[in-house]
Amino acid sequence: MAGIYTLTVTTTPKAWPRNYDLTRTTKHARAGLGLHPQLVAERSGEIKLWEEYLPQARYIGEVGLDAGPQYFRSLAQQQLVFTHILKKCGEANGKILSVHSVRAAKPVLGLIESHLPRERGKVVLHWFTGSNSEAPSRRWRHRVRAARFQCQHKDELALRVRERISGLILNIKRFPAVHVSWKRSAVLGRRAFCAALLPAHRL
Repeated sequence: MAGIYTLTVTTTPKAWPRNYDLTRTTKHARAGLGLHPQLVAERSGEIKLWEEYLPQARYIGEVGLDAGPQYFRSLAQQQLVFTHILKKCGEANGKILSVHSVRAAKPVLGLIESHLPRERGKVVLHWFTGSNSEAPSRRWRHRVRAARFQCQHKDELALRVRERISGLILNIKRFPAVHVSWKRSAVLGRRAFCAALLPAHRL
């Protein structure tokens, strides 16, 4: 039996050392090196730190674009950071990316197509709120894996998103997503941190 594997993403490079330390000796958990688009406005300067840690990480995330009302003002800055990340991952080769895409399906897919060569990386669409026409097409099915969407405290939205993608990407592997608050993982420690991440499939 292959077992159950989990990818836990980080929102800032400063969180990478601790997350990496928590997962490096575990058999079924992996840490991702990220710079979350929602934090780019205040933390874009950490991209150099992200680059410094890149050789240590096979998994990258969370990264991407968020054009929601709260973060739309930083979208241009997000695009610069995401483009840089994609290029660096392409140069490094073999990375697996967890990509956040809220109200930004077209630019996210376009940037991936332009800056991450198909043979040099894989993509997990962790948050994808695009329309039916924006869903990954057949030409993407050899490289993109769509995550199953879980919307914390937004159950109605979660149902709408699942209905939207139902039947569109059945040939793409789907993975359950679990959100653990930063406060909870910090207070409960490693045991709870790892336990909370169990329900996921191997990438």
